[in-house]
Amino acid sequence: MLWAGAITLAPFGISSNGAAPIGQFTARLAYLAGAVICHQRPDRSFTWAGQPWPVCARCAGIYLGAAAMALLFLSVGPRDSRFLPAPGSGADGASARLAVGVAVLPAGLSLLWEWATGQTPPNLVRALTGALIGAVVTWVVMRAFRAEHALGVN
Repeated sequence: MLWAGAITLAPFGISSNGAAPIGQFTARLAYLAGAVICHQRPDRSFTWAGQPWPVCARCAGIYLGAAAMALLFLSVGPRDSRFLPAPGSGADGASARLAVGVAVLPAGLSLLWEWATGQTPPNLVRALTGALIGAVVTWVVMRAFRAEHALGVN
């Protein structure tokens, strides 16, 4: 969740000369970290305050989707048995792999579209395909975490 906040706020820290030194430093760290994990192509990134985000739209979608799912899990998941399958309910590794596979499919199709046509999907489409991946992977991880702790596994 901190990273999702950092990537959305970093453009303001970089673009503003009046930003506090800690804000400028934090923004620079976000761009440095983004360079390690993302191609950072400005044409494939959202832009705020005249600056591209530290990660591309698809990566931003992944991180924002993961943060949204984590918030949902923290606010609803542990108390609502409908949100996550109960341990031993048959929701095993195979269903987790299937869920992630289905979540990755739209991103894969958008990539195939790009290769076949030479047209890059809009950043919003790229972000939404990433958000689906981030949300589902986080759901799988949280589900596994819940099952592990419900069974008393350390």
